[in-house]
Amino acid sequence: MSKNKQAGLNVIDIKRRNNEGDWLDYCPGVLVQVRPVTPKLNASFLRQSTKKIWRNHQYVEEIDGEKLAYLVSQYAVAGWSGISEGEKEFQCSPENIQFMMENDSDFSMFIQKSALGLGSSMAEVEEAEIKN
Repeated sequence: MSKNKQAGLNVIDIKRRNNEGDWLDYCPGVLVQVRPVTPKLNASFLRQSTKKIWRNHQYVEEIDGEKLAYLVSQYAVAGWSGISEGEKEFQCSPENIQFMMENDSDFSMFIQKSALGLGSSMAEVEEAEIKN
């Protein structure tokens, strides 16, 4: 292998993807910038969403699913384009991300799958980018 040839995996691309995310097609005319939720981030979100409660004479850990979904979505959604409210652009803000996650189940599933999928398999993302 020639020393001038680039490696198959560039760490700069991983850092960029983790910081900025990738623009993915949500539906015709709508792009969403999604950052990957890596296993380390996912563990952190799980810890933040877990509380100890007293049940049956002992403490047990319980995950607050709503809080976990909120943390994941607020981190994962870095931006969007093509979403409007009437004639006005629907800005990507924490409140509007929450609105989309709570009121559009397809959007919610797309973000969950995309964010967790981006964090777990860079090869699949590269393959999808090649197809597009």
